Amino acid sequence: MNIERTYMEQAQQLLKAHGKLAKVPCQSDGSITFVYEDGYTWTDSVYMKFGYYGQGPSCFESFLRISGFDISPKEISELRAPVTLVAGQPPPRALVIEALTLEDARRKANESVPPDATVIGLEVVHDGTPQVEELAVEGSSREAASKEARRRLPDGATVQQEQTIREGNKAIVTVQAYSRREADRAAMAQLPEGATTHEVLCREYPKGFLCFGRKPGTYQVSWSLLWRIKLTYRKKAVVKVRFQPSLK
Repeated sequence: MNIERTYMEQAQQLLKAHGKLAKVPCQSDGSITFVYEDGYTWTDSVYMKFGYYGQGPSCFESFLRISGFDISPKEISELRAPVTLVAGQPPPRALVIEALTLEDARRKANESVPPDATVIGLEVVHDGTPQVEELAVEGSSREAASKEARRRLPDGATVQQEQTIREGNKAIVTVQAYSRREADRAAMAQLPEGATTHEVLCREYPKGFLCFGRKPGTYQVSWSLLWRIKLTYRKKAVVKVRFQPSLK
């Protein structure tokens, strides 16, 4: 069953029965109401959707197109409830504005809206407050760890402070044990938290048999510890303004 075709056929039937589609209120619960010129209303809350790309929004776009509304898939994806589409009027539009501070972002957003348009809403995507991000980074030096930590920052972020929470290290520990597995466990018990063992080399094999004169062997266990860098960074303030263009 082609659901999109079914909705297109239903749009044609409703047009024949009730005349032109006058307006389409889209509610916060996801329901969409179609109001016709004769006063008849029909609500769909099952399949037609908005606010993203997908089959549901595609069905909504096809239904509107058959009903005489000129709206693109991109505009459908940008709709945010509550909003009402009106016949003969352009759909609401959205702009994303970035600035160093939230005040500047709001000001730029208001300046970016055409003077004859009506602002529907302004959403703060990010207020520009500094955030703390702790990154576990493996590096041969503090500089290498710092470079990797900064590479992982969000685009446009500005570092406010950098701290070394834990210095990295690489070394070899010597332990006495009866097997490689036991040597690994013995080494881990001596190492700082967060360390990782790598290679276990036997330098002197265990001696004796069963309980008779047994002596542990000597093992060397290589290990490493990650550098841990804490960055305090600031992302740009981001706001999204939605507005209704005027009818020209």
